[in-house]
Amino acid sequence: AVSVDAFTLGGVKPVARSARSDMKMSLDDAPGAGPAGFPGFPVFNPFKLSEDDEKFKEYRLKELKNGRLAMIGFLGLLFTAYGVRFPGNLNSNFVLPFKQDGPTFASLPGDFDLFSALNPLGWLQVIFFVALMDQGYYKQTDPDECAPGILYGKPEDPEVYAEYRDKELNNGRLAMVGTLALLAQHFIGGSKSFPYLEK
Repeated sequence: AVSVDAFTLGGVKPVARSARSDMKMSLDDAPGAGPAGFPGFPVFNPFKLSEDDEKFKEYRLKELKNGRLAMIGFLGLLFTAYGVRFPGNLNSNFVLPFKQDGPTFASLPGDFDLFSALNPLGWLQVIFFVALMDQGYYKQTDPDECAPGILYGKPEDPEVYAEYRDKELNNGRLAMVGTLALLAQHFIGGSKSFPYLEK
């Protein structure tokens, strides 16, 4: 019988694939790792969820939605901090039809001072509108499927769509962390104006 060693250099057996390559492959395939996650960070998956796990899909969908809210909120903070306002007036109450008989949008402060300037009924309208969009026009039940109200075209290639979704996830994560940092700088650190780097 011919030995396998005859096909090796000096009878040295081929080196088995290292554990590092196995680890790299498993990390690249893991949800939230490799190109889909933050470079250089380990996979944070304490509950060992996989992409086929319903709980994982639920958490991923919540992360997507919270990230979208954070991105919109950060842009709103940025625009109002530099004086951009919608034309028109607020409504003085929640009675339909709306009469726009309240203060003008231009008179409202920017930054986080808007939290106290807008009355509870005004915030109720904001929350109601966001909930209506989330559970109605833009309702999404699967993180792997595009929301029905999205007007721009969805890529036909599922790999391209997954790449865009991962970019949206990472941008949303940055917006969430960034907004929390701004909140801490304003309410805890005492910084009064955007970008809240000094008192």
